[in-house]
Amino acid sequence: MSLTSISYSPRKCADSGGPCYLATCRDEQVCLIERSDKPEQADVINHPPWYDLNPQPIDVIEAWGLGYHEGTVLKYLSRWRRKGGLEDLKKSAWFLNRLIEQEEKHGTR
Repeated sequence: MSLTSISYSPRKCADSGGPCYLATCRDEQVCLIERSDKPEQADVINHPPWYDLNPQPIDVIEAWGLGYHEGTVLKYLSRWRRKGGLEDLKKSAWFLNRLIEQEEKHGTR
C-alpha cells in the first residue's frame, strides 16, 4: 500500500486514544495512522506549572525557616488554584489543623 493523501483527524485513535491522521491509500482504503509527534511535556520536577509564582513557595519556606507542617500549609495554599483545587485547600487545612493540635499539646509559644 502506498499513500496518496494524508490529513489530520480530530478524532481519537482506537488503540491509544491519541490524535490520528487520516490517510488515503492508493487502493482507496482509508487508513488511520497514529500521530508520532507528541506535545512537549512540562518539566514537573524542576519547573512545575502550578508553581509559576514569584516568589516560589520553596524560597519563602526556606527564607522564613518554616517547619514541615508550616511549609506544607504554604505549599498547598499557594498552588490550589493552579493544581489541586479544593483538594489542595483541604490538604492545607489538614496540615494546619495538625500543627494546631501539636501546638496545643506541646506548644512552645
